[in-house]
Amino acid sequence: MGIFVIYAGFYRPGSRYLLYDAPNQVLTAIPQLPDSPSYPKLVALGRTAALVSAAAATTDDDDDDYVLVDIVTSLTDPRDFSSAKLSLPQANIFDLSFIPLPDGLIIDVHHRLRHTVQPLAQRSMGTVCGAIKFIALVGLGESSCPPEKVLLKTWILSSDLKHWEEDTKPISVGDIWASDSSLPHVMLMSPILSMTKHGVIYAVLNVVNLVPQQMDEFGYVLEEEELVPVANYVICFDIMQNKLLSSTKISARASLRWLLPSLFASDFTTYLQGHQRAEEAGKGGSKCQGET
Repeated sequence: MGIFVIYAGFYRPGSRYLLYDAPNQVLTAIPQLPDSPSYPKLVALGRTAALVSAAAATTDDDDDDYVLVDIVTSLTDPRDFSSAKLSLPQANIFDLSFIPLPDGLIIDVHHRLRHTVQPLAQRSMGTVCGAIKFIALVGLGESSCPPEKVLLKTWILSSDLKHWEEDTKPISVGDIWASDSSLPHVMLMSPILSMTKHGVIYAVLNVVNLVPQQMDEFGYVLEEEELVPVANYVICFDIMQNKLLSSTKISARASLRWLLPSLFASDFTTYLQGHQRAEEAGKGGSKCQGET
């Protein structure tokens, strides 16, 4: 689809935003929804709106059309998800059913407001060639699991949207490090799945030094311990072949901002490249690679 939603400030359901159509290079300003006393205050259950094909939410079969949706609740206690709704711009409301994550990966967040929980740096979800997949670093943060034993695992959601099945063969972080001598031995962060290539993932590697606390001879703290960024890389890795496809330094100047999730999957560049190749070859369409 190649559509981006850009907000000014924090996300709020029904707020104004910019819509960027990457394939057509068109930027559109969308106004805020008018206030209505007939609708109670909306509380977001996510950190952003979602773009879905109009065919998935309406009777229109035109794949080029899309709908912006907000997942919200209007309950007094936003921690209660039982009445979550899918809100469409036309004020249509659809009930939602929540799909549990794979066994052992469900996190209890009921002690916190759901809409304030940030994405975790060790897991993400995305659509790969039409299939919903989940990726996670299993064992990260567990005292009994050394960094090199942390497993990168992927799951695929069944077509009936009821259960998860393991997708690619699990691979350890140690095996990823050993696959190429150029890789620094630091933990993968923010893994995401390629939307157009099966078994291909992207992740951030942050090389950081810890400067210890400085104290004087009397035991007074002169300087607190500090994290000093050295380098940040984005890698592209083929899980099935255990092969590093690319490693790119994000910028000449390292930053700590990449310790937090900052990546998202998109297929708009592949769309543009595929469209250009199709024009040159005189035919349309681009294939999903690596499909068996």
